[in-house]
Amino acid sequence: MGQKGLLQKINGFYGLIGPNIERKKTKSIYDLFMGNGIVQGVFIEDGSITYIKQEVETDKFKMEDHYLRKRKPILMLPIPNILGVANTAFFHFKNKTYALFERDLPYVIDIDFNQKKMNTLGKCEIEDIAHFSAHTKIRYSDDYSYIETIDYDLLQKKVKVYQLDPYFRILSTLKIPMKYAPMVHDFISTPNSIILLNSPFMADIHLLPHFSAKIKLDVTKSSIFYVVERENNRIERYYVDQGIYIFHYTDVYETEKEITIYAPVHPSLDFSKLEIKGKYRKLVLNKQTRTVQIEQNPELEKWNVEFPVPFYHENKKKIIMRYVDETNWLNTGFVICHKLEFEKHIRFQGRCICGEPSVLTIDLDTYALFFTIDKDDNGYFNVLNLMTEKNEEIPMNEKMKIGFHSLFLPNMNAI
Repeated sequence: MGQKGLLQKINGFYGLIGPNIERKKTKSIYDLFMGNGIVQGVFIEDGSITYIKQEVETDKFKMEDHYLRKRKPILMLPIPNILGVANTAFFHFKNKTYALFERDLPYVIDIDFNQKKMNTLGKCEIEDIAHFSAHTKIRYSDDYSYIETIDYDLLQKKVKVYQLDPYFRILSTLKIPMKYAPMVHDFISTPNSIILLNSPFMADIHLLPHFSAKIKLDVTKSSIFYVVERENNRIERYYVDQGIYIFHYTDVYETEKEITIYAPVHPSLDFSKLEIKGKYRKLVLNKQTRTVQIEQNPELEKWNVEFPVPFYHENKKKIIMRYVDETNWLNTGFVICHKLEFEKHIRFQGRCICGEPSVLTIDLDTYALFFTIDKDDNGYFNVLNLMTEKNEEIPMNEKMKIGFHSLFLPNMNAI
């Protein structure tokens, strides 16, 4: 199938959200999380694509636009949340799309298929909630769906778990005290449990001669999994024999005796650097001993992976993750596995993957949609057959940014 024929079978919007910063000026993880959110995407319709690039108009963006870019007179504008950058992930629920960052509230964005553009509709104010997780979940009961999200308090060392109705009204709140100041990027939500990892970090802060802050994982202390039983809100703690951090979970299986988790595990982490080393591993939480056993596959240990995306092929659940080449710290390919079984890696010569792919099934074949850039940051849209590894690459004729998470929205008008 040629490029045009393949695109004819896709009708929708592929979007990538991330920080509006220059890749070559990025020196640390801090930099990645401080850039205001920007959406890069393509509308695909009738075999043609339309590229868009639009910043999320956060309160922070509006203030900077008013004072710095347009240089307008100083007004008594409210001081925005400087961490409110809406740059991490999308959340699509009840036909609405939101841009998320874990230290702020959601921003409603409109993906306009008719005009082929993106608009920021405004901030979603939620009563009695200050922050909304970038990895918020949708839970389903017998007759309705609801939202589950978290907020963490570094000073009070606690995490709040919220359940919200479709109108973002609080249904319930659960406070979980933790041993360490919590920085919880993702969490696990199952029918029986809520699972959070509390990792020990060291902070080295200097005010003089100039401000600097170094936050680093303390590998000498034990990370702790907090498992909350939904039936009675009882909290059980499971201790890892070292400090680890997890940005994203991929899979969880629970039995009477144990909880099994799959995820890219970070055995070291320094937010003042860009050297992120995630190793895909299996973690077994033993319900009798309250201990955690970490299992490895030597073949998977070769790869530095993150941003896992599940998909199904031939009734088998698989995971695709982008990997980093540690010689140049660029995302140069994908690794595919099933549980802890390595299946393949796919490398792109002379290209850097911008962020998370979206996976679609087209005529029983499985494809990944994603952006790449070359050494000069020129952008390309890719449609990759994950089984044959044939890749259709389309130049965007635009400079592009790196990103984090993605989404694919089908064009319901075309169905």
